[in-house]
Amino acid sequence: MLVIPASKGRIFLRLLRIMVVLGMVLGMVSPIISVAPAFADNANLSGDVVVNNNNVSLSFGTTVCSNTIVTKFARAAVSRQSNGNNVFANNAQVTVTVSSITGTGFSAPQTAGIIPIPANWTLQSNSTQSLPVPVPVTFNAGGPGTYAGSMTISLSGAKDGGGTLTLTVNVSLSATVIGCDSTPPTLNLPANMTVEATSASGAVVTYAATATDTNPTNPVVTCSRASGSTFSLGTTTVTCSATDAAGNNASGTFTVTVRDTTGPVISGTPSNMTVPAVSASGATVNYTSPTAADAVDGARPVTCTPASGSTFALGQTTVTCTSRDTRNNTSTSAFVIDVKDQAAPVLQLPGSIAAEATSASGAVVTYTAGATDNVDGSRPVTCSRPSGSTFALGTTTVTCSATDNAGNTNSGSFFVTVQDTTPPTITVPGPITAEATGAGGAAVTYSTSASDLVDGAVTPSCSPASGSVFSIGTATVNCSAVDAHSNSSNKASMSP
Repeated sequence: MLVIPASKGRIFLRLLRIMVVLGMVLGMVSPIISVAPAFADNANLSGDVVVNNNNVSLSFGTTVCSNTIVTKFARAAVSRQSNGNNVFANNAQVTVTVSSITGTGFSAPQTAGIIPIPANWTLQSNSTQSLPVPVPVTFNAGGPGTYAGSMTISLSGAKDGGGTLTLTVNVSLSATVIGCDSTPPTLNLPANMTVEATSASGAVVTYAATATDTNPTNPVVTCSRASGSTFSLGTTTVTCSATDAAGNNASGTFTVTVRDTTGPVISGTPSNMTVPAVSASGATVNYTSPTAADAVDGARPVTCTPASGSTFALGQTTVTCTSRDTRNNTSTSAFVIDVKDQAAPVLQLPGSIAAEATSASGAVVTYTAGATDNVDGSRPVTCSRPSGSTFALGTTTVTCSATDNAGNTNSGSFFVTVQDTTPPTITVPGPITAEATGAGGAAVTYSTSASDLVDGAVTPSCSPASGSVFSIGTATVNCSAVDAHSNSSNKASMSP
C-alpha cells in the first residue's frame, strides 16, 4: 500500500476541471458534457446552461414570444477531480453570487446561496458539491428581435492553506423573440352618433373607444379624431385602430353627424298685458318685441303678430312671436293682450236748480241729464228723482248714475231747491160809496180775502177795519197779508 504524505496528497488532489450540466427549464437535466481536464477545484454550472470548450452559454431559445417572461435555471457547483493548488478548505461555506449581468431584458438575483464544503473535501479525488437551489435567470421579452447579454457567477470561500478562493463562470445569454400572436385586438367602437350643434363651429363630442387583447390586455386605441374634439356641422368619419404587442392591428370606423335642429332661443317675451279700451275699436297697444339668438347663427330677427302699434279689439288677443334660423328651425313664444272697457260713462248733469214753489206740494222741476261712454257711446241715465217730478219745498239731492255694457258705473248728483218767495194775493173790493148817517160820517163794512200759492187762504189785515166809521170824504183802506214763509203783500182800496 502506497502512503502519500498529507501535504503531498493535497497537492496531488488539487486538480480542477470545469463541468457543466445541460438541463431544461422544467427541471429535466441532460448528461454532463465535460471539457479538457485541469487540476484544481472547478466551478460548475448545471441546468439550462451549455458548456462547449469552456464557453458557457444560456439560450432562452429562438421562439420566445414577444412580451412574455421566460425563466431558465443554472445550478452552481464545485467539482473535485484530480489534484491542484486551488482547493476550497474543508468545511468552507462557498458563497454564490451573480456579480454582473448585462443585456436588455435579462435579470437574476445577486445573491444565489451557499454551497457547503464537506469536512473531508481535500482528501476526495472526484466529487461535486452543488448549490441547493438553482439560480433563476429571467428574460423579459420585448418586441420581436435578437437579444444578447452576459452573466458572471462568482463562487467565493475559504481556501485550503489559508486565504480566500474565488472562482468565476462567465455565461453568455441569448434569445430570439418572435411575434407569436396572430390575432388582432377586438375593437369596441361606438355606434354612429348624431349630436346637436352647440355653436357655429359644431359640437364637442366625447365617446369611448376601447380594445381587448390578450397580449397585452386592452391595448391603446388611437382615433383620427380624438374624443372631446370639436366636430363641425355635417358627417365626419372617425377611424380608430389598435395594435397588440405582436404587431397585430385592428381598425374600424364610425360616423359623427353634427346637425342643427334647434330653433333660436327667444328672450324677453312681454308678460301678458291688460290695457284699457279707448274706443269701440279697442286700443292701440305698443310693446317691446323680444330678441332671439341661435346657437349656430347667432342673433336672429323676431316677427310678432299682431305687430306693436296695432289696434287691438276688445277682448283677449294672443300675440305670437316667431324666429327662424338659416336652416329654417323655428321657435315661437306668445303673450296675451287683453283690451278691457275699464272706463265708466261720463255724466252730464245740471248744476244746482232753484225753483219757485207752485203749491203746498212744492214745484214740478224738469232738467236734462245725459251720459257718454268712450266705448258704448250715449248711455241712459237713471236719477233718484226723475225730471218732471214734483219736488217738495226745501233742498233735494238728486243722484244719477249710468252703466256701460261692461258694467262700469258712474254716478253723480246735483241739488234742487224749491223755495216760496211769492207773497199772498189780496182781493179787495172796488171803491165803496156810502151815505153818511150823521155828522161823523157812516159805518162802512167791506169784505177782503187773500190767497197764497203755498198756504192757500190767508187772512188779510185791513186798516181801517171793516165796520169802522168813515168820516165824510174819501179814505183809503190799506190791506196786507203775510204767508207762512213771511212773504207779505199790500193792497189799498178807496172808500167814501
